[in-house]
Formats: sequence, C-alpha cells, structure tokens
Amino acid sequence: MPLADGSVDTVVIAYALCTIPEPQAALAEIRRVLKPDGRLVFLEHGQAASGWHRRLQERLNRVWGVLAGGCNLNRDPVRLMWHAGFEIREARQERFPVSLWLLGSHYSGVALRSHD
Repeated sequence: MPLADGSVDTVVIAYALCTIPEPQAALAEIRRVLKPDGRLVFLEHGQAASGWHRRLQERLNRVWGVLAGGCNLNRDPVRLMWHAGFEIREARQERFPVSLWLLGSHYSGVALRSHD
C-alpha cells in the first residue's frame, strides 16, 4: 500500500481474507501501516467450529475456490491475524444461517497491532 509506516489509525477488512492468495502478506502490510495501537476491524467467514462441518469444508475447498473466485472455506481468520502479530481484543464466532452453512463460521471483532 502506498502509505507510510505507522500512519493509519484503523483498517477495516470484510470478507477478504478467504480470497487473498497470501493472507499473511496482506496482514503484514496492514500491520505495517497501522499506528502502534492501531485497530484492525474485521468481518470474515472461515473454518467451521464442528468436526463434520470442518471436514466437509476441507473436502470441498478446492472445488469451491474454482467456483467462488478463489474463496477458501477452511481458513481461520482469527488465527491468521494472531500469527501476523495482532492482539485479538474482541472476537465473535457465530454460525451462518442454514442457507449459508457451507461458509462455516462468521467471525467479527477488533484486533490491535501489538507492539514490536
């Protein structure tokens, strides 16, 4: 991003981490531009909570990606943010309605750029 290091107060990301080819690189760039206590507000879908649902997502992930523009059903957005150096302050994980069950869990919350 053409922004200076530590120049942004808040970044909002919505339903993107499932499709970005290299989510760790994208999160590293978000972390770079955030101020030391900057906020990442997120709204994502990803890996289901239950075993059978998660296993089905794994099986269908490759085909789903082709049909849905590269979307991955089996990513855990909260874990991706944590591994990228964010401190998860608020997080909710909920089920989607039955009509959207394949999308797994719905994640929302706020993560802070942790100090180096």
